[in-house]
Amino acid sequence: MVATNENESKLPLAGVVVLDLTWLLPGPFCTHILKELGAEVIKVEKPEGGDYLRDLLPEAYMLINRGKKSIAIDLKTQHGRNEFEYLVRECDVIVESFRPGVAQRLEVDYDRLSSHNPSLIYLSISGYGQTGPLASVAGHDINYLALAGALSIPAHWGESPRRSGLPMADLAASLYGAINVVAALRTRDVNGNGEYIDLSIAESVLHWTQVRFADHAESCDGTYGWNHVWPGNDVFTTKDRRHLALGIVEEKFWKNFGAAAQWREAASMAETFECARCEQSRQIAGNLLREQVSARIAEHDIQHWLHVLAEHDVPHSSINDKTGVFREPQFLSRDAWEEIPGQNQSSIKAVNLPGTVFRGARGRAPRLDEHGSQLRARFPNDLREQTVLSEKGSST
Repeated sequence: MVATNENESKLPLAGVVVLDLTWLLPGPFCTHILKELGAEVIKVEKPEGGDYLRDLLPEAYMLINRGKKSIAIDLKTQHGRNEFEYLVRECDVIVESFRPGVAQRLEVDYDRLSSHNPSLIYLSISGYGQTGPLASVAGHDINYLALAGALSIPAHWGESPRRSGLPMADLAASLYGAINVVAALRTRDVNGNGEYIDLSIAESVLHWTQVRFADHAESCDGTYGWNHVWPGNDVFTTKDRRHLALGIVEEKFWKNFGAAAQWREAASMAETFECARCEQSRQIAGNLLREQVSARIAEHDIQHWLHVLAEHDVPHSSINDKTGVFREPQFLSRDAWEEIPGQNQSSIKAVNLPGTVFRGARGRAPRLDEHGSQLRARFPNDLREQTVLSEKGSST
């Protein structure tokens, strides 16, 4: 790849070419991160419709595929595999999300392709991994969360666990995929060798789940309790029916909240809860504490609480919806997003890669096969001639 401007050439993955065989969310969001870091990402899509996300969630498609290139290749044909193998010879990374065994049937598996490119880094993202009793079982985000124990972990005081609105397992796999690819590229810089990476979505979220399981402790009555769940670390409803998120855990914040709410007993009630050694007594103290916090928050509207809680240094936030997020002064002050082209001359706010100065994903998402001609121009003459013959044959 040749960087198109000076800024792109300074990005950490400038010059790295990624072939993206994935669709929907985990794979494309992984390669989006690699694109933000400066890689050239080429979406290799099936000719009939391409990535399902184009039609299923068009704005999400535009967000996580911006700046990529698209070429339509039918991997079920020998000619399509010939085209793909030529791209493989010039690439650094392949990311695929087929069910285990499909890549082998399509003859685009690591063993075959690494014979053409020994320095190839090949990432396979699948629900449960390439091996094990569930390897070939179908699944979605909720299934991976369930298997990894994430759906057993409560987030709210006194309520059963429930799923987040975010696809946590899929997004975890996207991040771990990018981390593994970057680590493999660094290792290749040292030893020159390629790498095969078998990434399980379920294991990705399991890596997160362990953090909560570590504090799932047995109390004096032989029952187990979740030490991360606090009655004041939750969402509450104000007098004007708005939602307010409080993060009251430490003693100093209970004292501050007591002063803000004119409630002198707040800190002592929190201490009773914290000192409870048996799960039953902890539940009783916690329920009472939760009821008292809820009652006080319900006495005033959201604006009152935003003012007094800020004045008394209590961790708090109003709950932003989509409109509120993009009006939030904190995010506005930090240039957290940019406008990208949407549908019908509209625009979409695309959030930049957090914590970095890297902005490699520029422009809009590609149309299906938008870059097919450009990429095929790199092919040798005999392969380009086969492409022309193949296209003529499919049109008759």
